[in-house]
Amino acid sequence: MTNRFNVDTYESLLSNKNIYVALQKDFVFELRNKIKAIYGTLSSYNKNELKLKPCTFRYMFKKYAMTFQFSRIVKMSLDVGIPKEVVFDKIIGFRSSGSHSNGIIKIPRIIKIDEDFLEGYSLYLAEGDTGLSGKKTPRKFRFTNSEIYVINHFIGWIRKYLPNLDFYINVIIPKDKDFQNIEKEHILQELNLPQNKIKFSSGSYNKKVKYRVCVDRSIVIDLFLSMEKTVKDISLIYPDYASSYVRGIMIGEGTAYFNKYFYIKLEMKNEREVKFISHLLKNFNILHTIKERNDRLGMWTIFIGRRESILEFNRLVGFGVHIKRQAVLDRIIDSISVNPDVAVTTRLLVAKAEKK
Repeated sequence: MTNRFNVDTYESLLSNKNIYVALQKDFVFELRNKIKAIYGTLSSYNKNELKLKPCTFRYMFKKYAMTFQFSRIVKMSLDVGIPKEVVFDKIIGFRSSGSHSNGIIKIPRIIKIDEDFLEGYSLYLAEGDTGLSGKKTPRKFRFTNSEIYVINHFIGWIRKYLPNLDFYINVIIPKDKDFQNIEKEHILQELNLPQNKIKFSSGSYNKKVKYRVCVDRSIVIDLFLSMEKTVKDISLIYPDYASSYVRGIMIGEGTAYFNKYFYIKLEMKNEREVKFISHLLKNFNILHTIKERNDRLGMWTIFIGRRESILEFNRLVGFGVHIKRQAVLDRIIDSISVNPDVAVTTRLLVAKAEKK
């Protein structure tokens, strides 16, 4: 399915029964004729091989049939001697059942897994709606952040790896905020998108303006989640990729503190993800403490407070495009350089956090 650098998205989606494909009409016609030539009739093939309800099978070859279950059409093709690669070459686009939009989208056959991809991918796991912290997988692709430069970074990531993907931005304004037209104009300029791709709404749960990248196609979530194991396996093997993976998570959910105590913290509800980050940090020999919060069950925290660990985190990971957090980290590094004793142990940090 993959090598060190590439993911075959078609292979990744093939095992998902919710994925449907639009195919070139001449291929569907060829498949129909081959089935009849080998099995005598279409109904005979269905009775002996697919065993679908007759009405379901008949619909597949109607002129108005638009899409076909991906795994089923590949099986049918293999049954009559058509290689899987031929099917892949005839694909026009994809859709997913249960999606909020029935239109098809084009997905590149090969996605190059480089360091930039890993950073954006883990950033999505940190800030996007993935369902990994709960029991249900959402049917809309959403990525939310309050920093416009992080949003622009993520938009660039989408354009690089899924260039044909249609998306829009929902700007969520706090209900009690007096939002002026000049502020809207500034946002429109900063996002640098067509105005019809930017929507403004209000939200009572927000204290500051938030930006949400929206894709009304659940297949994007299905695709990204199908790649999770591959991405994590690569991160475990190659240190440069691991740095990018941790950086993406820290851009989304990490924090640097410069006050009475100097430290770095990651906090997420996704226990599995936090423990994976802890594993990568151990591979870097970055000492840290991982703990579930006593006052918020299900919320997991990583503390990095030792001087050498903070220095190593800054050298290998950092906060990337998150300008504000990186600026705080830079202040910590400067202070540590002047006074090596200012960094505290993670044990003190945990004790401090548990008092809250």
